[in-house]
Amino acid sequence: LAFGVDGNVKFWNPVAESLLGWSAVETTGHPISTFVPEDSRSGVTQRIANALTEGRLAGPRQSRYLCKDGH
Repeated sequence: LAFGVDGNVKFWNPVAESLLGWSAVETTGHPISTFVPEDSRSGVTQRIANALTEGRLAGPRQSRYLCKDGH
């Protein structure tokens, strides 16, 4: 999956669909934070802000995501 500097999902691949239960239609164009557990949202938001100011995505590249069923 990929998201842009605006924080919106740009690409949601079939593996993400299979693992998380969300389809590309349901996710593309929506804020990535919608699909991240609440306790991880500030980290994702901060990495996006850093990318805008520093011109690159820094920090951990692994994130936790919410499954469609809430897990």
